[in-house]
Amino acid sequence: MSEGNKTKSKTVFSETIAAGYFDSIENITVAIDDKDRNDFAGLETMMRIKSDTGEPFTAVPITDIDGNEYILSCENAKSLILRIGLAYMSLFSQRNATYKSIQDATTIEAIEAIK
Repeated sequence: MSEGNKTKSKTVFSETIAAGYFDSIENITVAIDDKDRNDFAGLETMMRIKSDTGEPFTAVPITDIDGNEYILSCENAKSLILRIGLAYMSLFSQRNATYKSIQDATTIEAIEAIK
């Protein structure tokens, strides 16, 4: 496996994570590093628990990548969190597919053709 190409793939993945996720529905860019994804998972859990008590939140604050706060309805916040998760999962799958292609390549030309 070419360590240079694997490193390049890791760098592209890291840069994409650092740039955040732009959600065109809410028109917001949110951070999606490990801490932020854990925070969103915790928020989703709190919304679910609060709803189970019969007193659901009516609005939820979401902070964008620049620290600006947006107030979303619970349903919109849940949908946003789901889209964030799906986008991250897709990005992670693409990274793993790139790693696999690098690992399976048998020639320099094949490695260089990997995007």
